[in-house]
This record gives sequence, structure tokens and C-alpha cells, in this order.
Amino acid sequence: MAELVPITRANWRDATAVRVGAGQLRFIADYKPVALVILSKAFLRVADLDWWPYIVRDEAVVGVLALVDERELHGQVALFHLLVDADHQRRGHGRAALRLVLELARDLPGCQRLRLTVYPENQAAIDLYRSEGFTRDGVEDDGELRFSASVS
Repeated sequence: MAELVPITRANWRDATAVRVGAGQLRFIADYKPVALVILSKAFLRVADLDWWPYIVRDEAVVGVLALVDERELHGQVALFHLLVDADHQRRGHGRAALRLVLELARDLPGCQRLRLTVYPENQAAIDLYRSEGFTRDGVEDDGELRFSASVS
């Protein structure tokens, strides 16, 4: 059964073992390992917001992601850098992680929405997000599509 595990001092090396599939690097962060990008943003508090780094675990580490607390600004949490390890893709881990994130967001006081962005050419991710109730609600300055889902 999949679970979200906060990245800590004890498990951060496990998170760095998550690898991008062929052709996916630019969809995630354009740097590898992606876990180090997530941890750097958390440490720096990019945009003066709290970043929560997570491992996605299902008997083994299968992915990483970051959540950003935007509740005070917009009543929402944002999902960044969702990555399922290349060796674990196409097995439902991305969908399981997304459902866990939605569940976590529902339990956060004051959180009404979960938002994320995706490159327009990442059709597999767009299909996943739409199948889980996300709707497109804009385009970012860099051309990424913005999606969100209600969690309240």
C-alpha cells in the first residue's frame, strides 16, 4: 500500500535514488536527482513559502514529490515535482501518490484546492490529472498548463 513519507535526515539518500525516465527530465525540474531540487527549495523556502518534501513508498521508494503551503495566500496547496522512478512507472504509483496528496490536502485546515502545473506535451500526466478530477484553469508564464481540484 502506497504512503507518503516526509523526507528527513534519516531517509534523504533513499529519495536521491529516484531516477527520471528517458525524456522526462525537463518535465520535472531539469536537474537530477530531483530529490535534491526538492530539498533545496524546501531549505531556501522558495517564494517565502513552506515546502514539504515527500518520498512515495510502496514496499520500496517509488517516487518523490513536494507540496507547497499556499493556504494563507490562496487557500490551496500546490504539488510540485511529482516523479515516479523510471523502474516503477506504469504501475499505478503516480495515481496512488496523487490520491494520497489529495487526501492530505483535504485534512489541512483552510485548504480548499490542490493545484499543479504540467507541460502541455506531457499528455500522460494530463490524462492522469483529469481522471482524478483536476480541471485546467490557466497557463503559467513559462507555458505550463495550470490545473486544480477541489479538496473541500
